[in-house]
Amino acid sequence: MTKQIKVEITIPLRYNDGSPIETVRIDKIKRELVREFGGLSISGEIEGYWTKDNVTYCDFNKIFTVVCDDTEQNISWLTGYKFWLKQLLDQKDIFIVVSEVKTL
Repeated sequence: MTKQIKVEITIPLRYNDGSPIETVRIDKIKRELVREFGGLSISGEIEGYWTKDNVTYCDFNKIFTVVCDDTEQNISWLTGYKFWLKQLLDQKDIFIVVSEVKTL
């Protein structure tokens, strides 16, 4: 059995200036992740805080979760995707967590 990972991508719902991110951009992310990994789960809205360069940001986010094979190809794709998301959503950073999956 191929080792799998769970990828949790924190998707902000607002730009850094507080204005809402357009639904069409969020929908594009959904379609891209489903196309690439064959499925996607999305959590409800959560509030988060983070600091970078001595500035504290308050974000309203959703967590987009995919499960995929733990391959160099997938990790490379996700690394490039993070860079693309930062540009698409005009963000200073995008928080992505990868963890090992063990299923019962």
